[in-house]
Amino acid sequence: MMLCLLLLLLLCCVDIAVCGGRDGFSIYNKVELVTITLSLLAASIPEELNLSDKKRVIQRRNVHNNRTRRPINSIFKEQGPCYVRRAYRMHSRSFWTLLGFLRPYMKPQPKKNHKRGAKNGFISQATRLSVALRHFAGGRTDDIALVHGISHTSVYESVWQVVDAVNMCNSLSINYPEDHNQQRQIAAGFKRRSRAGFDVCAGAIDCMLVWIDKPTIRECEKAEVGPRKFFCGRKHKYGVNLQAVCDSEGRFLDIAIGHPASTSDYLCFKTSSLYKKLEAGMLAAGLVLFGDNAYVNNTYMAVPFRAVRSGDKDDYNFYHSQVKLQVQLQWPVLYVLTFLLFFLQ
Repeated sequence: MMLCLLLLLLLCCVDIAVCGGRDGFSIYNKVELVTITLSLLAASIPEELNLSDKKRVIQRRNVHNNRTRRPINSIFKEQGPCYVRRAYRMHSRSFWTLLGFLRPYMKPQPKKNHKRGAKNGFISQATRLSVALRHFAGGRTDDIALVHGISHTSVYESVWQVVDAVNMCNSLSINYPEDHNQQRQIAAGFKRRSRAGFDVCAGAIDCMLVWIDKPTIRECEKAEVGPRKFFCGRKHKYGVNLQAVCDSEGRFLDIAIGHPASTSDYLCFKTSSLYKKLEAGMLAAGLVLFGDNAYVNNTYMAVPFRAVRSGDKDDYNFYHSQVKLQVQLQWPVLYVLTFLLFFLQ
């Protein structure tokens, strides 16, 4: 560092001598000379750092942050039942039930700390699930890390560990029930909620555009379609087309996501596994799905009448939309399932 200071002093003296005369350089030459001086100085400083100085710089970058891991029970107790429901989109008892399903598929927590790493202690499976649910519920990453006493990087590690566990857990797979008794129970649930007394609805079906960033060339090559296929001209957004069926309680019965945004809702339905099952006669006699005009009216699908403004057909359309509204109310929840199903396919 002493050599750098001497070099700086020498260059400053040269600048003063050159720029100080009345018949010296022009103002542009003077500025250029000062710029060259500073550039030479900046380039010479890293070369003059000795080994001990470099070690101190690296040590300052890798300073260990002491964090206190917080048990999930204490977080739930501090928030209270009302705010737990708002923060996690579920009650605390549902959280522990979900953890029981995912625990066998999550990385086990080591019994002893390694000599290197985990200075603050290992992150429990309950904490990782809590972090993932808060992340998918819209929480900020830095706030989640602060509440749970983990690092910013550990938040993303926890999210993807939970995503992997959900995809491996067969108990959480979403498949439309093929048992006719269960289908009739779904229809009975819609009948209780329908003001018109519809007793044939075995599910409400609809599609949604899930917004995404413009795919890269590598991602498009993997999907075997160009980037224009992911652009929705009607909504002027890039995305993927997501189709779902739900019951009267808003519980999802079937989910299909595999087409870019430019694909029509009907084509998504025609290429889904649910369509093949319906064509094969999966539904019980007299039961149908309720969909909008993107679908076609047939023996297993009921859609509204087109171009009517009054009369019995208009009344039917009103009560039909009332039943189908059940699936539309659940779209915010389905964003979470989109991450779990699409990005790991």
